[in-house]
Amino acid sequence: MTDLTSAKAALDLIMEQGEGAHGDWRHAHFGRFHDLLHEYRAMRDADGEFEPSRPVLVADVRPTESGDQAQLITDPRTADVVDLFNVAYEIMLQTLARYFTHTDETSDQLTVLAEAAVGLMVAVIKPVGELIPDLPVGAEYPGKTAGPSFELFYTSGYHLPHQHAAWRLLEERLRLAARLAGEIELPPAAATLHDVAHALGVLADRLHAGGESPLMTVSQEPDHEVPHVTITENGPYIVTGDLPLSEQAIVFDADGYSVRWEEGDVYPTNDRYALCRCGQSANKPFCDGSHAHVGFDGTETASRRHFEQDAEVIDGPTMALSDDRPLCAFARFCDGHGGIWSLTGETDRSEPRELVAHQATHCPSGRLVVHDKQTDETLEPDLPPSIVLIEDPHEDASGPIWVRGGIAIVSADGFVHERRNRVTLCRCGQSANKPFCDGTHAQIGFRAHSVPAPLPT
Repeated sequence: MTDLTSAKAALDLIMEQGEGAHGDWRHAHFGRFHDLLHEYRAMRDADGEFEPSRPVLVADVRPTESGDQAQLITDPRTADVVDLFNVAYEIMLQTLARYFTHTDETSDQLTVLAEAAVGLMVAVIKPVGELIPDLPVGAEYPGKTAGPSFELFYTSGYHLPHQHAAWRLLEERLRLAARLAGEIELPPAAATLHDVAHALGVLADRLHAGGESPLMTVSQEPDHEVPHVTITENGPYIVTGDLPLSEQAIVFDADGYSVRWEEGDVYPTNDRYALCRCGQSANKPFCDGSHAHVGFDGTETASRRHFEQDAEVIDGPTMALSDDRPLCAFARFCDGHGGIWSLTGETDRSEPRELVAHQATHCPSGRLVVHDKQTDETLEPDLPPSIVLIEDPHEDASGPIWVRGGIAIVSADGFVHERRNRVTLCRCGQSANKPFCDGTHAQIGFRAHSVPAPLPT
């Protein structure tokens, strides 16, 4: 809108689209709601038991200041989630108020405010709002679930006149909301709440920077079609992208050397789930919030350089072996027949060539990569994008999380690691090379559950 005429035209369009007062209302909002109503009535007539909605009870988190009687949510976890929704909604309104009643913000800063408001809608209010109708109101209301209550705890339209103070206020409230999201203990929704906490933190950082950094991770809907694993700060791994989750056990020969993988249990999952990283969850392999109680320190200490920059190369007659030792997950496929390092030096013969190829491609961590000098090809197994939980019967221990098929791994600070076909992430919580496994699980006898008896070939 630039003048009175364009403002009146905008109002006319809003009335037509929203209220269907005149014009082509059947394709406007009014017409769509009109069609929904008729469709609903037809379905109810056809099936008297048809009920398209959840059993939501109108209930608030706390009594109203006006003294109006309202039913209250008594389930503490539900109350926390609804509180988070209300706080995010209120911050969104304050952000929009700052945008429309700004003082000396630059055009770039106004863009930041607009993107922050949209980011709150998409990455916080929507996912949290979708959680609430599945949560119980309380024991006093059996079978009833809660709904977003849209409670406001500050005077409507409240904002500060001075730009710096207003932005610091919004930043502070976003950080408090992020902390609230991180403290809510609701295992079925752990992945969603961690994503929400991260989004709130990114928004706070964006406001703090005053428009210097991009906001793509928040202002756009998460792309669940792109598989990735996000490492949360001192918390679980968030797996996104409908990745299958299963177990595989290391099978060893009569001499105790690892020789092949054996398929195990398959876990039912959603398109996004949280895997325990601290090793203390009572619901392994999934996170149950134990990391917060035990004070888990998940500080990432591993190198962020590419594999080729850190790997030592052992050159043989027809094969070259690259070895990045800190990535060793102690799967021991490399130890048989004198060891892959000695065998590499004998690759002018067919049997050692086959053994080197087998041992290197069975290494789950990607510590070992072999290059065929005759064909100029790097040998890699054909692994589908998937998550595998390793079991090690020979060591009577549960091994790392095997991330396969080039899945992106994103650190807590947003750093994206080199995409590799084979990566192992620590799940015992004790690796000195976090987030990657360093074999400590075998030393401490870490068990995710009862390990089956060894099955030698």
